Amino acid sequence: MDKLALALLVAAGYIMILLVFLLPDIDYDSYFRFQLAYNIGFSVRYAHSLIWLPVYQFVIAFVRNFLWMRLFSVVCVLLAGVVLARWGLNEDVAVATSVFFLLNPFILLYGSQAMSESLNVLLTVVFIWLFMREKHVYAAFVLACGVLTAYSFWVFIPFVLGYVVFERKRECVAYLLAVFAVVWWGYVNYLFAGKPLNFIEKASVFYNALKNRILWGDGWFSFLLFPFIYPFMFVAPFSVKVFSGKLTSMDVKGKWLLLYFVVAYTVLLVVGQVFGYIFSWGRYFIPLIPVYLLLGCEPVVKSRRKKVWVMLYFVFSTVMTVFEAVRVYDFKWRMYSD
Repeated sequence: MDKLALALLVAAGYIMILLVFLLPDIDYDSYFRFQLAYNIGFSVRYAHSLIWLPVYQFVIAFVRNFLWMRLFSVVCVLLAGVVLARWGLNEDVAVATSVFFLLNPFILLYGSQAMSESLNVLLTVVFIWLFMREKHVYAAFVLACGVLTAYSFWVFIPFVLGYVVFERKRECVAYLLAVFAVVWWGYVNYLFAGKPLNFIEKASVFYNALKNRILWGDGWFSFLLFPFIYPFMFVAPFSVKVFSGKLTSMDVKGKWLLLYFVVAYTVLLVVGQVFGYIFSWGRYFIPLIPVYLLLGCEPVVKSRRKKVWVMLYFVFSTVMTVFEAVRVYDFKWRMYSD
């Protein structure tokens, strides 16, 4: 990592730490989730009524301090930036990817919040990094942890199982850990709620109960957020390059994994919205931000119009971050007003 990248890494860290101390917690879920884990410790008995996966809950139970949890989020984002800078692409492209990630206003905002998204994005980046280097045993362990951290990781399972069948490598059998993690979570839901798919049913209950309290949380506009508005606002022009087929040069296997994740996770989010299971929060888009940056960074930084592209990236992402912050804080205000 060159001196400029290191300086920007430090700058991003300072910005997030300042936000930790100067910006109040804006997301309703963060403190509610903290209080639950603080009270019940290393237990999953909450599964009878809530859908949160257990890894982040256990991190909270271990740390037991809300300020330290916000700082933990800062560390996760910074580590994700370091991994991106050492991706193994052209050095300039890798460093640029890391810089664009660390200075994305939405990443900076949620990097200062005590939410699972920062841990999620770190595990996502590390898993893909290990998979591309064929460190399959380590990648399988990270994937299993991710499966019990965020539902976004579940979309990787069909891909890695297909890879196991196609490659027939002994170490790839370790990816079955992710399947066991899913089965275990179903068993936990059966144990405490009598239904292995209780978390899906509860997601529908929460969606129908709360959708009207979210600004633009339902209706035609919300259905455009994940496939169009978020990609074009949070990560344009990188998403434009991806949609036009102009991609960063990398190993074919890694490229297919990244493209698969973009398509599969976006489809999951949209289908979940349509059928009333998933809210349209921008934070659910966060795992896709480094993926779009990886796929589209080289065409952007090598473009003759890169200064225009970079300016548009920061302008659009700032506007969308403000938009999301207003939605999130408005929801928190409505929840505490009732």
